[in-house]
Amino acid sequence: DPRVVLGLFTYGGVDGTNEIDIEVAKWGRTEVVASNYFYTVYPHTLGIAQPVSNGTRISLQGTYTTHQFTWTSDKVSFLGQHGFMTSPTENIFYSYQTPTAFAPSIPYTSAPLHMNLWLFQGKPPMNGQTVEIVIMTSSIPKHSGLLVIHIV
Repeated sequence: DPRVVLGLFTYGGVDGTNEIDIEVAKWGRTEVVASNYFYTVYPHTLGIAQPVSNGTRISLQGTYTTHQFTWTSDKVSFLGQHGFMTSPTENIFYSYQTPTAFAPSIPYTSAPLHMNLWLFQGKPPMNGQTVEIVIMTSSIPKHSGLLVIHIV
């Protein structure tokens, strides 16, 4: 539904900084070709750089998806996959890595992981249906910088 937003993200408490986002949303857009899947990284400090963001339109193949990002000191790499994947080379529907020029701005402060499901502009779903997202698993292997989330 164009009004439903699913966010999987780190958030350290100051808006516009130290945030790494995976968002499934059309932001109210009803065009069939509108992007509906976005990766965004906000700089570690306000004003040093603009956030970097990349989005695309995806069509799911099946019920399950796997979403992950790897956060290192000089980049954030994102990966979206069809299915319940454990290999980073299978069924990729979208991948993105922050540009090299953004390396000095990569977040470096630890931040809790958040997940939210909300309605764009607070308006009900256009199709009138109940929205449900089931998180099957999430994991952050110790000291890896990798976050893996499996969604139904």
